[in-house]
Amino acid sequence: MKQFAQDAIARFATANSALEVWAEASRALEYLGFCKFAYAFQHQQILQFTLDQSSGAIVSSQQHRIRESSDSRQSFAFFDNFPGEFNERYWKDGFAENDPGTPYCLNKLAPTSAWINPDLLSSNRAAQKLAEEMRGIGCKSGMVIPLRDNQPWGIGGAGIYHNMNEAEFFRFVAERQNSILLLLICAHTSLQDKFHESARLKCTLTARECEVLLWSAKGLESEEISERICLSLATVNFHVANAMKRLGAATRTQAVARAMLNGAIKP
Repeated sequence: MKQFAQDAIARFATANSALEVWAEASRALEYLGFCKFAYAFQHQQILQFTLDQSSGAIVSSQQHRIRESSDSRQSFAFFDNFPGEFNERYWKDGFAENDPGTPYCLNKLAPTSAWINPDLLSSNRAAQKLAEEMRGIGCKSGMVIPLRDNQPWGIGGAGIYHNMNEAEFFRFVAERQNSILLLLICAHTSLQDKFHESARLKCTLTARECEVLLWSAKGLESEEISERICLSLATVNFHVANAMKRLGAATRTQAVARAMLNGAIKP
């Protein structure tokens, strides 16, 4: 994992607020090469926080209401670094109600292209207009990444964007995939921690649980870990499952993120 992203994750644990976590995550995403990025998670109010990249300061903090929506799943806290003019149109011109990334992150698990996946390219004219507007601010290619937590409020998602073409973008992402996913999951977990006190989960892992998570953080699959530490595949998976349960993690990657944030492992 790139050192800058790893250092950012370490700073998540000492951040005093959600805005500090988002500022650290934004700096790391910019360092990794992305020009625009956004993150949202379920919240009881619709809030938006926008980061100015040049100053590193939160330049707007607004509360919004999505029109004609009584579905509580449509209440989110938003964090982004998009231009103010774009954000104004996003809320005023009906883009919020028709953003295809929202239902995708609510119902899917796998990351996908922001523009070429048929689940995201809706026949809805407003959704198509949103894609045009985003290309206009330099988001020519991008990826939507659903994020999960084992808490009731734990559904979220991130969008990361670049001005390169799709083929170049996916080569670009593939070179940074482990850093990107771990960074975003750690940011998601840290932001949940700041917004929901009960999301904090401190626990003690066994030495073996720490060991398998440490190798997982370095990108090894269970089979590779089994060979590396001379344990059976079933035993490795047993330790991974126990670590996930202790940490309240929905996935192995989230278990790694929580173990890092708790200081249990240091890749």
